[in-house]
This record gives sequence, C-alpha cells and structure tokens, in this order.
Amino acid sequence: DNSSAAVLLERALRIRPRDPEILQHMAEVKLQLVDFEQALSFAVRSYDMGARVGEICARNWRTIAVAREHLGAANGSREAEQRVGQCMNTRPPSL
Repeated sequence: DNSSAAVLLERALRIRPRDPEILQHMAEVKLQLVDFEQALSFAVRSYDMGARVGEICARNWRTIAVAREHLGAANGSREAEQRVGQCMNTRPPSL
C-alpha cells in the first residue's frame, strides 16, 4: 500500500531527514503514486546526500529519468539514464 508506505517514510524522514535510502524509497513511492514532481525532488535530494557510486546512486538516476520523462523532459530523462552507468564505476578514474 503506497499511501501507507508514504506515511511511514514521512515519519522516518522526521527522524533522519538526510538519509539517502529513506529519501530514495520515498521517491520510488511517489512514482507509484504518480507524483512525479515529488519523486524527482526526493531522488535528487537522495543523490545529493548519498554516495556517488553504487546501487542507491543508480536507483536515484533511474527514478530521475522516469520522473523527467513523465514531466515531459525527454532530454533530461535520457541524460539521467546515461548517468546510471556512471554509478556502477566504483574505482576512481585515476586507478
């Protein structure tokens, strides 16, 4: 139940407002609730607060891509899809 999940995630965010995982979960719930503006906002906040590599980063960019697509920003959506692959590069470029 996405509405119940949103309520529980709102509570969690009051306790840990800068937690990237909670923010990303909320972004995904907002996508399911067809609230694309909020989904985009939560995913961007999650990315800003979190690591720039790994699974959460990839989920951030996938969510951003879907939200942008639904908001009519096709170019922004394609750009976000391209960023997903960069998240899985865990080695620094200098190595």
